[in-house]
Amino acid sequence: MIKTIQQQTLPQRLSKIETKQLTSVTPELTQFTKDCEALGYNNNSNIKLMKWAWCMEIGGAWFATYDENKIISISGIHPWLNGWRALFRGVQTQARPGLSRHHMSSYCFHSQLPLQIEWAKQNEKYRDPSIYITTNTETDQSGKMLRINKTFTHLERAGLVQNLGRAEVFETIQNVWLLDIDRYTEIRESYDRIPKQRN
Repeated sequence: MIKTIQQQTLPQRLSKIETKQLTSVTPELTQFTKDCEALGYNNNSNIKLMKWAWCMEIGGAWFATYDENKIISISGIHPWLNGWRALFRGVQTQARPGLSRHHMSSYCFHSQLPLQIEWAKQNEKYRDPSIYITTNTETDQSGKMLRINKTFTHLERAGLVQNLGRAEVFETIQNVWLLDIDRYTEIRESYDRIPKQRN
């Protein structure tokens, strides 16, 4: 059973951020693709382009982050090479509040990736599945993809990922990154620790 990740945002917003698995096309997802289209996020501008059905058919899954009942971010995970390709078609229409040194302003990287790791472990015959993430090196369908590729270079220096070189994925040259699950989990959990109050 995949858990959900909940994050109570700043009190003045009076809203709840929740991330959970999305198993079917919903009105909220359809609206999200329209939001992406308006923002020029071409890969997620409709259900077909985001390859929703393809991901599900080959044994993958999707995870979405909601602000109340509105989807603000989504990404998928699917079988790839000898493991899983996470954060597939990852996109968000608003950034996660807080520090972004380790890409934790990304709902995909902060909130969806832990659930995808858990999901992969439940669907993997080996205890520690290989988790890959790819980033575009040349083609930019949103105006932000090349910047994300640069961000992963910084993440490699922090030990969260390892660059395995370039590969052609969906007729697009991309960098392939192997996630260090233990290091990622360590960093991820440090962002959610609540400082103890002094007496």
